[in-house]
Amino acid sequence: TPKALAHKKSNSAVAAAPSTKLFDVLLSDTVLFAEGGGQPGDVGLVDGHECRHVIAKEGPKCIHVLEVELPVGKEVVVELNDSQWAARFDRMQQHTAQHILSAVARSPEGGNYQTVAWALYPDRTIIELEFPSTTTIEQMEEVSKHIEQMSNAVLRTGVEVKIEVFDDFNKLPAFVRSRGNIPTTGPIRTVQVPGVDFATCCGTHVKSVSDIQMLKVLGIERMRPAGAGEKVSTVRVAFIAGNRVLQALAASLERDKAISKALNGFTPEEFPKRVEAMMEELSSLNKAKKRLVAALASVDAHNLAAVAPTRIIQFHRSGSIEMPYLDAVAEELVPHLPETSLLVLTAAEELSGDGKGCFLLVGPPEDVSKACAIAREALEGKGGGKGRKVQGKCEHMEHLQQFYAKLHEAFP
Repeated sequence: TPKALAHKKSNSAVAAAPSTKLFDVLLSDTVLFAEGGGQPGDVGLVDGHECRHVIAKEGPKCIHVLEVELPVGKEVVVELNDSQWAARFDRMQQHTAQHILSAVARSPEGGNYQTVAWALYPDRTIIELEFPSTTTIEQMEEVSKHIEQMSNAVLRTGVEVKIEVFDDFNKLPAFVRSRGNIPTTGPIRTVQVPGVDFATCCGTHVKSVSDIQMLKVLGIERMRPAGAGEKVSTVRVAFIAGNRVLQALAASLERDKAISKALNGFTPEEFPKRVEAMMEELSSLNKAKKRLVAALASVDAHNLAAVAPTRIIQFHRSGSIEMPYLDAVAEELVPHLPETSLLVLTAAEELSGDGKGCFLLVGPPEDVSKACAIAREALEGKGGGKGRKVQGKCEHMEHLQQFYAKLHEAFP
């Protein structure tokens, strides 16, 4: 039974309310995994109190970050509840799958590709493989498919994963693999997938490869192309294993249902052609919209030009209008205005609701700068430009009348 050996105020950087006091409690032993070797640590319970973080010390001794102090010498119960165990088992599946995928890639049948780094994330696991610099991305994708198939063949064998602890370096088999220097004295922990991999490892693993069920490569990404004279390039391979595959499949099926409903009953097999047709239709509609916006801008500019110019020429257009419309109006109208006039154009979907819109100011540089400052204050506008023209977006177009009033006060 684990015992509390010591405690002190914690300085660990873990999520907690500012007023929460945390304590580092050293236990003689634990069932919780301390973060290390690329695998996240466990979150568990110590005498019913949540353990936020585990820090490995000497041998089985670990610091447990708790919200309570525990008396030195007190025997405690360390455990994981159902949800904490589910998270632990998920990481076990991903970690053992990583050993298998890396071992398969490293084998002659897999292509002799070495894993130089790995990381376990909440949604995927990553390994980084070294490929010859001459390898194309298409060849890398073929390799990823091949090692995926080989890895799943290993899972179907159902072999047991063997955990051994050696007390002396000299007792280790000569073919044991390690990512770093192996300690010369024990305990030295090893993880073996018979016939596939034998490595030193401190992480948690499943009892049998059949507990992983399945592994699926999600994709590859060339991280760093080989430079001049370099012989290798690094490629990131993302994968999921175990329950994550089932969860991903369930999520994919739900997306298919939602998309099928949105597309009025089209099946997943029909999605690509249907989306392609919709994109072509959208492109045609955007071109038509562009022509209509240009025509509308021309009409508005013509109408504004027909009115005798004043010190401030203000105009607002409601609807799905964006900056290109304001630019078109200004381009056609400005040549007909005195250089002393200040043109103030605004547009928004509506003058209520979220109040978002855009504005364009054209006129003498000093006036434009002054008007832009008023827009920032009255409309929460943000924009840029120089000289006679400034344009931008605003958050509160519902304050348009206040903006106009402040403009007329500034430019009587």
